[in-house]
Amino acid sequence: MSIRFRYGSQVSVIPASVAGKLDRATKKDIKVLITLGTSPELLSKCESDPAAVAQTCGCTEAELGSALAFWRGAGALELDDQSPEEEAAVNQPEQKPEAPEKKTKLQRADELPKYTTNELTVLLEERKEASQLINECQNVVGKIFNTQEINIVLGLEDYLGLDGSYILTLCDHCVSMGKKSLRYIEKKAFGLYDEGITTVEALTEYIEKMNMLASAEGQIRVLFGMKDRELTTKEKKFIEKWIITFGSGLDVMNASGVMVVNIGADTTEISVMSLGGIVLSKLVTTGGNKFDEQ
Repeated sequence: MSIRFRYGSQVSVIPASVAGKLDRATKKDIKVLITLGTSPELLSKCESDPAAVAQTCGCTEAELGSALAFWRGAGALELDDQSPEEEAAVNQPEQKPEAPEKKTKLQRADELPKYTTNELTVLLEERKEASQLINECQNVVGKIFNTQEINIVLGLEDYLGLDGSYILTLCDHCVSMGKKSLRYIEKKAFGLYDEGITTVEALTEYIEKMNMLASAEGQIRVLFGMKDRELTTKEKKFIEKWIITFGSGLDVMNASGVMVVNIGADTTEISVMSLGGIVLSKLVTTGGNKFDEQ
């Protein structure tokens, strides 16, 4: 026995990514999506006659607006600001092929879903976990959020799909650096998202890395009497390579000697380092392959 869908006269196909947002959608959100998907002619009336659309969907206008904002953030709906004339012009057959548009990075605020005050009120009443997230973020930042700041937090969750724990961890990290602006936190979130740092585990690893670099930078400033001078890009790369890539400490920067042994396949290099430089170095023609033979 097999099971299949029974399609009516209208077939609606939504992005597969929407499935990952269903756990945050309310019953009203899902009902609005299904109603609009099976009756696409209602989409054109959402702006001109929202009361009629809300009645058809079995919800209030505020609930309709909240649902539309949620599904825009989830990627199921998009705004079409074109006039009928512009749309007709776009639909005209092209005279000659054009080069494909280059894919650009996500833009900071412009692409986040924007909820009105009424939409936020309904959304926070129906999504208790979202309301709790806002309260916890306010406690971390140490202030009461305005409508714009609440939009940012919910936008990061609904649009970027970031976990609430991720957002809280990021807020705590930014606050520890003296950055309490939600705009800064939003910008930082987009930058990390572009780098593929989208899980709590990856974010925690990133923060640990940044803390290590900050600690190393502070010690180097003391050792070399650099005070408050801004480090050059080359200096920052050197510190990151030494601490993160090589996994070495800063003992080699002190006056005491540190022996470093680098065992290769056929050779072994033995060096004594101090004050950031090599004091002695010797290369012997015995390496890992020889050890394996014995």
